[in-house]
Amino acid sequence: MSEPATDAAPPPAAVQARNTDKLLMVAATAARLAVGLLTFIILARYLGPARFGVIASAIAYTTFAAVLTDFGFAIATLRFAAADPTRSPAIIGDAIAAKAALAVPVTIVGAIVAVVVLPPEWWLVFALVHVGALANSFGELLLIATRARRRFVLEAKLVISSSVLMLLLFGGITAMTRDPVWAAAAFALTRVLYLVVIRVALRDWLEPVHAMGRSVGRLRAAMATSRGFAFDQILTVLSGQVDLLLFAAMLSAHEFGIYQAGARLAQVCVSFAPVLSTVYLPALSAAAINGDEDGFRAGSKRLTTEFAVLSLGGAAAFLFLGPIVTPLIYGPGYGGLAPLWPGLAAFVMLRFGASSFGIQLAALGHVRTRVASSLVSIALLVVLTFAFLPHYRLSVTALLLTAGAVPSIFILGVMLARDSRSSVAVRWTLPILAVVAFAVVVL
Repeated sequence: MSEPATDAAPPPAAVQARNTDKLLMVAATAARLAVGLLTFIILARYLGPARFGVIASAIAYTTFAAVLTDFGFAIATLRFAAADPTRSPAIIGDAIAAKAALAVPVTIVGAIVAVVVLPPEWWLVFALVHVGALANSFGELLLIATRARRRFVLEAKLVISSSVLMLLLFGGITAMTRDPVWAAAAFALTRVLYLVVIRVALRDWLEPVHAMGRSVGRLRAAMATSRGFAFDQILTVLSGQVDLLLFAAMLSAHEFGIYQAGARLAQVCVSFAPVLSTVYLPALSAAAINGDEDGFRAGSKRLTTEFAVLSLGGAAAFLFLGPIVTPLIYGPGYGGLAPLWPGLAAFVMLRFGASSFGIQLAALGHVRTRVASSLVSIALLVVLTFAFLPHYRLSVTALLLTAGAVPSIFILGVMLARDSRSSVAVRWTLPILAVVAFAVVVL
């Protein structure tokens, strides 16, 4: 006879284990972000703005193409694999096979587009970067095997050790050759090695390659279970990369290289916001589901206040330190980045603030509001880009990025403030961040 369920608090060991898991996930995420950031710094430093612009464009487009092949598999696969770890090899294998099936048409369409719109001397760079982007995305999907078994220590070890090796190999080749083709080849090689290392290390938890997706029915089932997450995942990535996709197509390689040198720092900074937010999500969700309004309001106040401080601190760092570190990090060829720092500072402030509001709405179950805010922000950025970028070129890029972040923070902030369960801190944080962001840009 089973014991009745109780509302007793989890034992200290379980709480400590969860805290350790969070720290390990943060460490793995930090390693991924660090490699991405240092990769761009090395490319920008040793290739110069024009050649860096070419390979940065390739990374932007091929990364988005890889996201299209993900099709929500990461979230759906983790849910089902964690629920039934004994079946996780088959579940992950079907997802890998379905992703591979999607990668074929995406690659073919991408190749046709590249041949039509790109100069022939860029074809090899884009092809090599595409191989690297796909290999990296397959490796990330394989890591679901560690999360399904709560082996976060193993994932952290794999990611951190692989990241160090990738960075050393990639950085060495790029620094020695100073050539975009060799840099692209190093990018592809290191990401393929990353995939191989993960596949070998997790071989006992994965199906053999020949057994993955053994029937059309299994492939269809994998896609059907992931379809509901595909749109949300693609929209989330698109909201963070739409500026790159648009600007890379409308700016020269030299201009885009300068923009991406600053924008990449901003994107990495705001990428920590969702990671930090996950620390608050379980408690906020539990309070919302259990009707604990006082508990939710207390968590809302703490989260909102802490993120407001982070927003202002991050903006100050970009505003005052950006012009100082530009020549130190990138060299003398990136002087055109100096006028962009105020806009990037305002963008970091608005995105951090929006993240704090968004995670609270997610805990309250208001997912549609998050989707709507992303759609409005993307639409506004697209419209403003076509209206102003052809005339003002590089000088207006950071302002466009900031303008695209405005609808998100206002929609999320206003909708959260209207919910009686949110803290009063939301009501004063929104106008403060808006006014300071405006002052940073104008003054």
